[in-house]
Amino acid sequence: MNELIKIERYVNISLGININQNTRKRPIVDGRFLFFAIARKSTKLSLDKIGKHLNKDHATALHGINMFKDVLILNKRYNALYNNYIHEKWVDPSADSEATIKELRKKSYLLDVELLKLKQKLKEKLPFLKGYYNLEDNEQNIVKERLNLIINMMPSNQKRKEVFEIINCAM
Repeated sequence: MNELIKIERYVNISLGININQNTRKRPIVDGRFLFFAIARKSTKLSLDKIGKHLNKDHATALHGINMFKDVLILNKRYNALYNNYIHEKWVDPSADSEATIKELRKKSYLLDVELLKLKQKLKEKLPFLKGYYNLEDNEQNIVKERLNLIINMMPSNQKRKEVFEIINCAM
């Protein structure tokens, strides 16, 4: 499948719109900007080819990329969609289901391995966490709540931030 078609499908499915419509409605325009930014980052195609895929010219594609970088990247939803496609390479749901399942299982396994490695590193660095992982889920939630109360009582924002990052990485 052509990479631009795949990106277009990703944006359309993720946002629930059709970015190929000839309209200036904000969600459609923002979706096009997302398309242009992803296409520019993940392909080696020229702006002209990227723009022509949506019946636009190279200047529109360039404007969309610049607008995405300046404005939409700050929007959590668009930022997440952009990063998901760029870093994880979206799996098209219409693709072969067996291949999709195998790919998802492989990703799941790799994530589980990475999670175990991170937990092991944390256990080595913070010995008190060994007992935490032996607790039941409801007991872990109680510990999280109490730790958050302790963090909120700390006077320094920087110190609070450091402890918060350590605890959230551990959980």
